[in-house]
Parts: sequence; structure tokens; C-alpha cells
Amino acid sequence: MSSRNFMCSVNTIATVTVAQTAYVQSDTPNENYDLDYHLLLEKHYKQKEWSKREVVSIFQGDQQLFHYDLSAKVIHALQKRRDQDQKYQCLILAQTIPDYKALNPTLANTMVKGGVYPEKYFGLTHLGEVAGLTGLDLMQISLDHNRLGIMVMTEYQFIAPLNDTPQFVRYADASVALEVSKGDGAIRIHSVTCLTIPSGDLAQYVTSVCEQIAQENPALDYIIVQNAIPGFSHPLCYTRSEHATVDFRSGDVWVTLAELCKQNPDLIDKQIAMISFDRLHSLSYVILTVQDMPVIQAEQIEGKQVYVNT
Repeated sequence: MSSRNFMCSVNTIATVTVAQTAYVQSDTPNENYDLDYHLLLEKHYKQKEWSKREVVSIFQGDQQLFHYDLSAKVIHALQKRRDQDQKYQCLILAQTIPDYKALNPTLANTMVKGGVYPEKYFGLTHLGEVAGLTGLDLMQISLDHNRLGIMVMTEYQFIAPLNDTPQFVRYADASVALEVSKGDGAIRIHSVTCLTIPSGDLAQYVTSVCEQIAQENPALDYIIVQNAIPGFSHPLCYTRSEHATVDFRSGDVWVTLAELCKQNPDLIDKQIAMISFDRLHSLSYVILTVQDMPVIQAEQIEGKQVYVNT
């Protein structure tokens, strides 16, 4: 177990979620990038034999969207709340899957599309679901007192997933951006803890972590758990009503927290634990207190129901 005491706060949460109707099946690879390498990696890591995997694209109207387009949307939502001349000190971008259009690094495209050029910028890959919480550790180190940073988590599965893991909720795509300050703010982060998941029943282990957190934090009001295990419950667990059947991976717990804040305006002084975990190795959780209601910006990308992955 590792943990760090924090002096960071989250002031604004911006989310963009993608409806299943926004996906279009791609008959040919994108003209700007040969997807064969992505398919070979899928074949290697999933140890499946196939010659071609189904490729999907996200469209908003007639515009095809990529990782950095989703990221830019949530960055612009944050910037609407701030003076355009105010410079962010740090930008952290977390993504699990390489970009569909990968001739240029996603981090560079995100900065250009988002119109934000901070003093420090980092890209996190391969952390999966836990990036949305463990990334706060990097933000804590990178920010000076009373400076602002942006943490962005964007998930976009352009290779249609295999439906061979019924023990888990299916993945869905979204982008979440947090405006983070070093010092006091709306949502005060007290600590981030990282654990290694042992072999065995994942749901049982997550339940034991919930019980441990509740015992160590008797003032706890809510627990938010990664929406990955069907039917998971705990007496303190808040389960979101919107997007209840999908898992947004690295941004998932923040989507749930945003809903909780919108539905419960009396959250002031409430203490909340948030738990994220991948499906094999890692679990992270944070303890936070709502000191003031954060600003919530939310958008849903709808489509024409051309392609629906069931």
C-alpha cells in the first residue's frame, strides 16, 4: 500500500460522454493512418486469432471525432469559467488506448485543439482506470501553491471490443477534465492510496476495501466505486442513475461524482471516497471533502444510430 497526503482541490468537472448512437462502423481504415499495427497489437495481447477486427468511429453530425477532439471539448468547457489570459501551470492527459489518428502524438494535438499551452505537460498511458485518481499524484508534485492545472482523461475505443467478459460492465467512451488547484478549493483531496489487487474474487476484494475505508474514515458519507462490476453494492455506495450500464474507465468515478453533485446540492462538508480499479492489477482510492459545490459542465454526443454495439 502507498499513500500521499494531499494539498490539492478540484474546482470544476467537465464531462463529455458518447452515446452508442454516435458510432459509425468503418469499412476502411482512416486515410491518415494504417490500422494494421493496432490490430496486430490487439491480436498479440488478447491472444485471439482473427484477420480483421471491426473498426468504429465517433461522429457528431458529419464531423469525425478523435481522442483530442473529445479532450478539447472538456478543456474548452473549463476555459469558459476562467480568464482566457490566465495560464495553467500544468496539463496532464491520461488515455488507455492509442489514438485512432496517430501520426501526431495525442498530447500535442490536445494542446493545439484545446488552445492551452501550460508550463508543464505530461501524458499518461497504460494506467487504465486508475489514471483518473493516481494522476492526481503527479498533479500534486507539479503544481505550485495557488496555481491551476488541468487533468484530462479521454477514452475512445475505435476497435470494437469483444463481448467476451460478461462478468464486467461494458466499456464506453468519454472525456473528463478537472480544474485542479494547489491549496483549498471546492473539492478538497485529502489522500490518494494505491493497492495491488490479489488474485481471487474481484468483487469480494473491492467490498473488503470499501469496508476498510469505512472503518478508517468513520465520518464517511458516500463511497463511489468504478462502475465495472454488475450489481455491486455497499451500504455507503452511491450508484449513478445516468449511464448506469457502462464503464467510462479512467473518468468513470468523476462522471459519477458530477452526477452526485448535481443531484445533491447539500453535499457541503460531506466526505466521499472514490475507488477506481482495472480488471487485473491495480486499485486506487481517494478521500475527499466537498467544501463548496464545484462547477459541473456536461455534454453528451448523440448520433444518427448508424451503428450500435450491443
